[in-house]
Amino acid sequence: MCKMMDMAGLIKTAARGINAAARGMKLTAIFLLLLLSVVLVAGCSRPTARKDTDGATATDGLTAADSAAQVTDHGARGDVARHIMAVCRRHGVTVTQLLPVTPVKNQGRSDLCWVYAALAAIESTHAAAGDSVNLSPDYLARNMLMRQARLNWLSRGRHDMSMRGTLPMALHLLREDGAMPYDSYSTPSPINWRATSRRAVLAANCEPTFDRAERAVATCADNAVGSVPPHVFMLGAEYSPVDFAQSVCRSDEWHMFTSFTHHPFGRDIQLELADNQFGDTFHNVPLDTLIHLLDRSLDNARAVGWEGDISEEGFRWAAGVADVPRTVACTQQERQRQFDRRLTTDDHCLTIVGRAVSRRGTRYYIAKNSWGATNALRGFILLSEHYVRMKTVALMVGAE
Repeated sequence: MCKMMDMAGLIKTAARGINAAARGMKLTAIFLLLLLSVVLVAGCSRPTARKDTDGATATDGLTAADSAAQVTDHGARGDVARHIMAVCRRHGVTVTQLLPVTPVKNQGRSDLCWVYAALAAIESTHAAAGDSVNLSPDYLARNMLMRQARLNWLSRGRHDMSMRGTLPMALHLLREDGAMPYDSYSTPSPINWRATSRRAVLAANCEPTFDRAERAVATCADNAVGSVPPHVFMLGAEYSPVDFAQSVCRSDEWHMFTSFTHHPFGRDIQLELADNQFGDTFHNVPLDTLIHLLDRSLDNARAVGWEGDISEEGFRWAAGVADVPRTVACTQQERQRQFDRRLTTDDHCLTIVGRAVSRRGTRYYIAKNSWGATNALRGFILLSEHYVRMKTVALMVGAE
């Protein structure tokens, strides 16, 4: 049995063992004693989780069986599917569909879930068609930083330096600034883009001219993630970042949908979202149509970007499931009532990559997150159909 020991006690124990070993033990015994100390530290330490509004999450409240299987990188896609299916089976849920996925990424302490979710939808859709692509969120983050810092400097600080956004903003950045493969532009650990943006503003504000301010911001980005490669090399071909982005995401390939009754159905509307910084429009449809579009997209092996509310008590990240109380009527009217009272808010973005069903017939959508492999489903979560009906703000759906 592993007894909880504080770090000081462990270090003292190891030191006494080393001194004793030095007096007569062989080198092998010293090594084993040090190894035992390391094992005790690792085994007795158990972090707890604290979820940022839109950032990385650590483990909290997992069962021993589920937490033991956690990893930082999925590796083979088959391992991901097998783990999700095994955990679901233990809880009486059967996975009926799971699209291929790239490894779960970690957005760290940044407000860039919209970038990660949009890119993950593109990646899984390509993977389902037999085309392997893994895109760099940091490249889009850098270009967003440059845009925001530019506006902040030109407005003398009146423009808010925010890295928050919505799913269609990622599509804008892809079309206008291009894309990079993940392996060509990324870092081993998540970048704190909040801190980087603060440093960029301070550096730019020290410069008297726009050109020098831009160079100062670029230097901050270079220091965080490195300089941008001038070209993309893929399968023996050379692309510019814009050409590469067009090869993985056509300008007319993805469309945005929503469902709220304070706007007429059948029209493109500008949702009243604080993070809709580019003023994007969403096609407004009835709730049943929204769910039908989601299911039809999955039927066609196309992942779906999801934008919605995760501030509910029913969103249990550690357990890997999100649901709403059965006492709540999941109707268009109740959905609108909660939005009007600010009980449904635009908090986070995920990527829906599959479906599942429980023994009782409850339907779930399997969603990929960007908080690392830090929960029972190694970075994925089951959203009940009721939760999706009530708490979806918008969907990014691929064209057929």
